[in-house]
Amino acid sequence: MMQAFVLMNIRGDAKKIVAQVRNTPGVVEAYLITGLHDIIAKIEAEDLYKLRDIITDRLLKIEGIQKTITMIVVDGQ
Repeated sequence: MMQAFVLMNIRGDAKKIVAQVRNTPGVVEAYLITGLHDIIAKIEAEDLYKLRDIITDRLLKIEGIQKTITMIVVDGQ
């Protein structure tokens, strides 16, 4: 199982957007945060290609998500 953390910059209703992120298949956790980014999400998938699909085919299609930065976990639980 592969894991990644995705930082997101959004524009719009933050509570609505984070709720949509939380309901996205493959998203394990998602939080509104302060600082340079607005949301952080932990995603899990079977392989790198499925991680890519969660980001490009699901998260980036949520209205209000403008930019993502993905950090792939290389040593985790």
